[in-house]
Amino acid sequence: MPHTELHPLGLFDHDRRTVFLAYSDVPASGYDHSFGGNPSDCDLTFTGPAIPLHLLFRLDLSDPRIGIDIPGVRWLPLCYGFGFGGGHTAYLVRSDTLVETLEPVDKCFDPHFPYPDYPQSFPNHPLGLIEREYDPSDVDDALAFSAVFGLGGLSPASRTLAIARLEKHDFFEEVDAFEMTKDQFLDTCEYPFIQGPPESQCPNPDCATDSQDGAMVVFSLLDGDPVPDVSLFGDLGVQFIFQICLSCRCSRVSNQCT
Repeated sequence: MPHTELHPLGLFDHDRRTVFLAYSDVPASGYDHSFGGNPSDCDLTFTGPAIPLHLLFRLDLSDPRIGIDIPGVRWLPLCYGFGFGGGHTAYLVRSDTLVETLEPVDKCFDPHFPYPDYPQSFPNHPLGLIEREYDPSDVDDALAFSAVFGLGGLSPASRTLAIARLEKHDFFEEVDAFEMTKDQFLDTCEYPFIQGPPESQCPNPDCATDSQDGAMVVFSLLDGDPVPDVSLFGDLGVQFIFQICLSCRCSRVSNQCT
């Protein structure tokens, strides 16, 4: 059984509507997913304005459960620029050994952010994946991932039940201000995000989408510290959101605080 005090990395496949959870204390099941490690240990180098970045996760794209394809790339690094103040980090994975950073730009690097003596890298841990059952027609499942997969799998009767569930949590307090019915307002449900879905415009200036809305999709989410004895943001409760562009495969990592 996974360690109940640890937070798994959630992985979303939008085509198949599946959810997998990556834990540091379950068998790796034949694929080399991992948390942490020094980028140089896997020959990973960075170019561009946002250097250095921390390697948070490394996903093995040969695993069909990941559901991401980048031509010529097997390893997808999930990186974040902690020392740049906690904003967005965006980059292009050019190969298994080269990452081109795009954001942040013109920010000073503080090696002691988010707390003094912040580690230069995290200890390496292999990860194993477990499928989290997800039924888009089930009210609880649909609401839990409403801002990831939408609510299109709910029947009219199930939507009525979902409205009743959310009414108990004062979800519809501002529905009149938006001049919407409760059924229309239901589709604004923002779970599982703490502060709402991230922006969906691609940050790559060379992307063929020309920064159109909807280019970026959320493929992964982390709600806390994933391995023992590692604190990513100290005492702060932080949610990491990992997105990828459906066109150019640009990655963006952002965070939201509880």
